[in-house]
Amino acid sequence: MNYFYRISGLTVSSEIPLPGAYPVEQGDACDVTMRPGRRTRAFGQSNHHQAALEVAGDLFLLRAPGAGRFLLRGGRDIAFEVEAGVQPADCAAYLIGRVFGTLLHQRGHIVLHASAVEVGGKAVLFCGRSGVGKSTLAAFFCGAVNPLSATTSAPSASTTAVPSCLSGFAPAQIDGGGHRGARSRPPPRREGSATDRQYFVEPSVNTARAKIPLGAIYVLGFEQPADPALVDTLSAPEMLHAVRSNAYRPALVKQTGQAQRYFEAAALIAGRIPVCRLTRGSGLGELPELADRVERH
Repeated sequence: MNYFYRISGLTVSSEIPLPGAYPVEQGDACDVTMRPGRRTRAFGQSNHHQAALEVAGDLFLLRAPGAGRFLLRGGRDIAFEVEAGVQPADCAAYLIGRVFGTLLHQRGHIVLHASAVEVGGKAVLFCGRSGVGKSTLAAFFCGAVNPLSATTSAPSASTTAVPSCLSGFAPAQIDGGGHRGARSRPPPRREGSATDRQYFVEPSVNTARAKIPLGAIYVLGFEQPADPALVDTLSAPEMLHAVRSNAYRPALVKQTGQAQRYFEAAALIAGRIPVCRLTRGSGLGELPELADRVERH
């Protein structure tokens, strides 16, 4: 049985369910296929090799300990082999997250490490390093602050005259003991608390349409102690650096020969879209005030 979804403007056919992705009706043709396979072994030779990634021409091989191996071919086909004991939902989370982000690089998209919500018909992006709270803040907006906000968390920005965002998949929230939806990453190998795990928040509104105009970008960061809602507008050079430095998997930008395109896209976005620094404390309890401050800003 095949399942059909719309992710980042692409129609996807998958042989396993993808919790958090936006379902669509079966079409005549699909842009991307996902299927189980056992031909995901290391390449004999590659022109790029890191601990978790090998590249040979239009073939990308990703290895995710605790999940499996994923072979991407030409931005069109994903074959995956899960590790023993891994649940399909855990594999699915990698497919629509890390793996699909890599596939977008193969297809020449501008991909930012961000989560987003739709406010007033525009996409508001939350950027920052892993663990800073991007998806948690987006999930909070969708679940508590503005019930009319729809999730749009695949951060691909186009380089057209009006920068835009492509709808991707539902955001994740930190598990506080009463999780819902599918887990967004496999269980850690080492002992960890429940707050080390994230779960997808299924949106009440399907926002799988092609493009949403980009409205603002907030770059998240921690500071202790900190007012939970410090917002600073960045200077033009800071904006340019913030957008470029938040590319998804920067090594792939260079590997796929897109460094110049990313510079041009960052300049376009910084010249047309407000880019702000959002400094927060580390506690989850401040989220209501933080989200309220962002919404008013």
